[in-house]
Amino acid sequence: MIFGLVSVIFKVVPFAFKLKQPLITLYISLFISIFIQTIFMYAMPAVMLEQKKAFSAMKRSISFCRNVFLSTLILVGIPTLFYIPLIMLQGGLAKLMNRFFPEIVLVIMGLNIIVSVIMDCLVTCSTTILFLNKRKDE
Repeated sequence: MIFGLVSVIFKVVPFAFKLKQPLITLYISLFISIFIQTIFMYAMPAVMLEQKKAFSAMKRSISFCRNVFLSTLILVGIPTLFYIPLIMLQGGLAKLMNRFFPEIVLVIMGLNIIVSVIMDCLVTCSTTILFLNKRKDE
């Protein structure tokens, strides 16, 4: 989920801000995706645990995130930093194919999938645990 959002934003941000430098684009897109994911991170626990509808779950997520914004930002932001090397590897995939062997694409994509699954599980579980603990206090 994070990687897909970063990829979409990575393609949209250069056109929106007319940026020529890919590194600045990477940082801006990561910041935007971390911020968006931080705000809406608690929508899924609200749907699953509180049986809310989609839009009310998004409202609940925004209101809940106001109380625990810094904690959520850390829980979402730190695992997202593991995507930076993978995004940079994907950007230089053509050079890697020419330098090594074409099958390197499969290795990088497999690594990408494994890291994505692990990071998404960590982020989802940690924020859901935070949601449950803070909900008990309310």
